[in-house]
Amino acid sequence: MQAKTRKISINNDINDIEIVNVNGIYISKKRNKKEGEITMQEQAKKIVMEYFNSHVDKTDNKQITMNDVYVVWFSKTLQNWKALVSTTVSDGMYYEITHNGNENETYVDVYKKWENYTVKGE
Repeated sequence: MQAKTRKISINNDINDIEIVNVNGIYISKKRNKKEGEITMQEQAKKIVMEYFNSHVDKTDNKQITMNDVYVVWFSKTLQNWKALVSTTVSDGMYYEITHNGNENETYVDVYKKWENYTVKGE
């Protein structure tokens, strides 16, 4: 009797997981990311680092590295993902990185925080 198999692939930011159903028994296999591949969050951080370094005032004599960039929030749905990113630089800048997997395009929105205040409920 031949085994019935069904494969399900799950791709996430760290590794790929393949779940195989063999005659009702589920077996999972992991594939770690290949050397040289960068995660979606690393890609978002790299975009912000490159943007900052190309737009910083030359008189500031400041360049940042990936260690100066951090992801505040991240979400992935199907082939699309979004990251809210900031840096350790006290400039009030905030970055929204959105990847459209259908078009294989990444959109960058750059924001400046003007104010933070509380509104009390009535």
